[in-house]
Amino acid sequence: MAWEQAVIDAADAAGLLGLALLTFTEAIIHPIPPDLLVLPMAAAADG
Repeated sequence: MAWEQAVIDAADAAGLLGLALLTFTEAIIHPIPPDLLVLPMAAAADG
């Protein structure tokens, strides 16, 4: 899909600085850590 490639290209261009920025903003902007949502979803998944 086109959007997947766009996200991959953006992440590849940002590199380590992009990862650091995402990690920093995640602590401030995102009030619910994604781990709290991923664990129940993984437990409920078939397979």
